[in-house]
Amino acid sequence: MKTECSVVRDLLPLYIEDMVSTETAQYINEHLKNCDECQAELSNLKEGVKLSTVEAKPVTRPKDAK
Repeated sequence: MKTECSVVRDLLPLYIEDMVSTETAQYINEHLKNCDECQAELSNLKEGVKLSTVEAKPVTRPKDAK
């Protein structure tokens, strides 16, 4: 993995949450235009964000189950 990809991947969680500077966002956007691997990582992270925002239903067990 290229150093540039490593840096971008470290920043992607902050990028998704819009917690990077304008300059950093531009840098990431430019990188993503040409890097399929980082685009895939961004997509995976976004899916994870969507999954984590879904409210989980508690699991109920019958009283006699152990």
